Amino acid sequence: MKLIRAYLFLRVFLAVFFPILLVVLAVYPLFKRIQTNNTAFDEIAASYSSISRANQLGQYIIDAETGVRGFALTGMEALLEPYFTAQINFQRTVDEMSITFKSDPVQLVRLTELEQDFIKWRRDFAEQEIQLARSKQDVSALIPEGKAEMDKMRKQLRTIIQQSTEQLNQGKLAQANISQTSMLIASIGITVALVLGLILSAAVAYSLSKSIQKMIAVARKVEGGDLSQRVEIKGKDEIAQLARAFNAMAQNLQQKVNNELNERKVLNQRVEALVDARTRESKQISHFSEMLQACQTFDEAAEVVRQTALHLFKTDAGALYYLQQQDMKQLTSWNQVQSADSCNYDDCWSMRRGKLHQLSNQGTALPCKHLTGPVAAALCIPLLAKGDVVGFFHLQAPATLPDYQATSWLEQNVDLAVTMAEHIALALANITLHNHLREQSLRDPLTGLFNRRYLEEAASRELQRAERNAYPLAVLVLDVDHFKRFNDEYGHQAGDEILIHVADELQEHFRGDDVVCRFGGEEFVALLPNISEQQALQRAEQLRSAIEHSEWLIDGKHLRVTVSIGAAIFPEHASDLDSLINLADEALYQAKNTGRNKVVSHMLAAHSHE
Repeated sequence: MKLIRAYLFLRVFLAVFFPILLVVLAVYPLFKRIQTNNTAFDEIAASYSSISRANQLGQYIIDAETGVRGFALTGMEALLEPYFTAQINFQRTVDEMSITFKSDPVQLVRLTELEQDFIKWRRDFAEQEIQLARSKQDVSALIPEGKAEMDKMRKQLRTIIQQSTEQLNQGKLAQANISQTSMLIASIGITVALVLGLILSAAVAYSLSKSIQKMIAVARKVEGGDLSQRVEIKGKDEIAQLARAFNAMAQNLQQKVNNELNERKVLNQRVEALVDARTRESKQISHFSEMLQACQTFDEAAEVVRQTALHLFKTDAGALYYLQQQDMKQLTSWNQVQSADSCNYDDCWSMRRGKLHQLSNQGTALPCKHLTGPVAAALCIPLLAKGDVVGFFHLQAPATLPDYQATSWLEQNVDLAVTMAEHIALALANITLHNHLREQSLRDPLTGLFNRRYLEEAASRELQRAERNAYPLAVLVLDVDHFKRFNDEYGHQAGDEILIHVADELQEHFRGDDVVCRFGGEEFVALLPNISEQQALQRAEQLRSAIEHSEWLIDGKHLRVTVSIGAAIFPEHASDLDSLINLADEALYQAKNTGRNKVVSHMLAAHSHE
């Protein structure tokens, strides 16, 4: 710096040799003014920095508000990331601006008020809105006041930016005034100096003016948004140093702006990717729901769940449990899940509590008893049907998942798993209802036996099977003897109870593969697959004898009845249901006509007619 000053002084001294004192007096104030320019440019740089950071604060406020509003509308935790990031960046930027405004008490007060308003907005509105949204409550009541608080912060921020802009303009004006004053002083000194001093002073003044004008032109372009502009540097004097400082400032500003643009681009790409992923998941869930609603059995629904889970959760293991006869049975599983095939109702915490249960190595939740091995993270989601817990959907993290990623795995999968569980619960409830209604439509309400409609369906199936496997099938038609007279004597209530007792005897005397139906009135029909005529007649005789020797207490009276049974055999006697029933019916009437309380086969009835 001293060499530079000496170099400038020597040039001027040699140029004005004789009037050296006058030249020195003229040039010295000029040099002091140039030094003052450095301070002016520093103030300009500080103003630019304040404006840039104030604009960043505005963006952070927008990000925070957008993150909270997006989460309130969608319930997606991932949308809160800009909110939390904005809090950190906002506080960091406020701290940096506080240092800049240390010499400006008014601006510092405004900045402090803005910081307090932001903290108040987060405490009174943002956090409450997040809590309400997480509990699925209405957040509309907080929106007007929250917006008003946001408008207040924006107004305060605009005031800060306006004041910084005014200071910037004042700095520029001061710089221009300094330059003009320096020119004037130099001109006066040089005018009264020698011709050589006048020429050199004019040259120096022109050189300084040209450099400053170039810097001002570049500064205005930078102010207009063209951050790629740089001041051309010539020499090593103060102007060159100032140019270097300006160029460094512009370079840093451009780098910060580019970084911010790149970060925003990356953030937008992440948001778009997240939206695309959610859209794909929504389509898959929609297809999953349609397939579930089309299922008619638990096996079909279980396969749809398994295939969809493999597609959506990739390498994650899981299982589906449903309540069957007081135990939780595993309907399906995938990817070698570490969970029992069946368990008790209380073995799963989600079943006990009726709500989502999350387990991870980093948490404090207790593992469920149905787990058969250690897992890094797991979800158990209860299946609710009309307020009752009827099963649960279980999902496990891959065995290779590091422990430190357990929490992240839970956050990524919980929403999708809960959605799947809701659709599964609805579908299984519909299947249960469908089966119950079908069971009611195929059962006789009095005796609990299958009705005539089921007989027709079962007979078609059993006849095809008997024909395919080449084995006989017996058809028995049973009728309660003198049932009309019994009703007239003891009443219809007693008659109904007799029919119930006869139905119980039928169920006790036939196998699980046999089909027993109430055909109508006091008449019953039984299908006995894979049985010979002799065996069928023996079974029928055992049933007849058991009913004959049974005595039932009805309305304080010990009552008895007898039955007559007719039999026909497929394919020996006929090959279709109607013909078999007609033939067995004919044998039944033969039994009625020959004294009742007996078993008659079609062959015996046919021989008696001959």
